[in-house]
Amino acid sequence: MSDITIKRIFGILNIILLIISGIQIVEFPGGMFFPGYYFGIIFIIGILITCWIVAFTLNLIFKKYSISSYLLFFFSLSLIYFNVHFYSPTLKIIVPNNYTGEINLVLANIDENRLNIDENGIGYINEMTFNKTYTKPVVTDRRGNDLSKQLKGFNNLIFWTNPEHCCIQLNAIKSLNFEILPKDKSENPFKFFELTKHIDRKITKLFPLKRKKKK
Repeated sequence: MSDITIKRIFGILNIILLIISGIQIVEFPGGMFFPGYYFGIIFIIGILITCWIVAFTLNLIFKKYSISSYLLFFFSLSLIYFNVHFYSPTLKIIVPNNYTGEINLVLANIDENRLNIDENGIGYINEMTFNKTYTKPVVTDRRGNDLSKQLKGFNNLIFWTNPEHCCIQLNAIKSLNFEILPKDKSENPFKFFELTKHIDRKITKLFPLKRKKKK
């Protein structure tokens, strides 16, 4: 394969992958007062610099292809890994009609996610979904009404929270959660709710409590 052909193929591939990456990093969770895309851009620039160093080194050893051909090849492989590694599913959640309050997606020993939320605001997700999810979900009630305007995440930079809940036989449980607000309200009225009393204990995954070390 000629050097020109490689540049054309991987040049087009890189453009497509960069567009996909750009769409993906818009949804990245932020931190330290910076939006998520800030970290995503830095990460991609770091990949580009690393690929250029590798391309330059290979060009010194193997003269068959130009630096730009090696660069485009390794950059495309890196972007494929980037998009696979940082992929987040967009969950489609169905809640009871007129439901407001906290939604908890409990980490469970299941293969298929259970996103049809019960009357207590509880659903169940598997470990892969728990570890990969960061994008804002699509939420409807059982009539099919879109509730996106009523969703309240952790803050403007991070949508999901993932607290540990105590306790089941000295073990904790984990969940991803957010809130559904009443229409035209900025917060839910306070309501004490003990999650551990309402979950399905047969499928819920348990974790040993983290004990603080004595000084």
